[in-house]
Amino acid sequence: MAEQVYTTVRLDTDLTSSIPTNQYNVVRDNYRPMYEPLAETERSLTGKLHVHKIMDGANPMILKDHRYTLYVTNAELDQLKADLGKNCYFMPHRRDETNWTSYRQIVFFQGLSEIEVLDPTLAYFLVNIVLQDNSGGTVS
Repeated sequence: MAEQVYTTVRLDTDLTSSIPTNQYNVVRDNYRPMYEPLAETERSLTGKLHVHKIMDGANPMILKDHRYTLYVTNAELDQLKADLGKNCYFMPHRRDETNWTSYRQIVFFQGLSEIEVLDPTLAYFLVNIVLQDNSGGTVS
């Protein structure tokens, strides 16, 4: 099977058949990736900029963080709250579920914010999540 764009992301601390178990519905027009080189900058006393970076061969190592707006139920919101602050397995909305080794990542679930109630019964919510690249990390 080839790469597809799904309406969900997979995010969980557990795996089922090598892919994260829990799926969450994505509001696709609010996906905001953030690319960042693994680098630190500082200025000398004369004002000269010094850049310290980790290289991957001839290129600087680039980390990719993810920001999504999800459409979730009350139970899914409770699960997101339980996973907040943990390292998680993650598969983005653009993936090939049969080739999980290319698409499964380890991320740090850094933020859950702007929880918006969508109905008066408190059954559905829009939430923003921030997932920070944790390449080389482990999920425990």
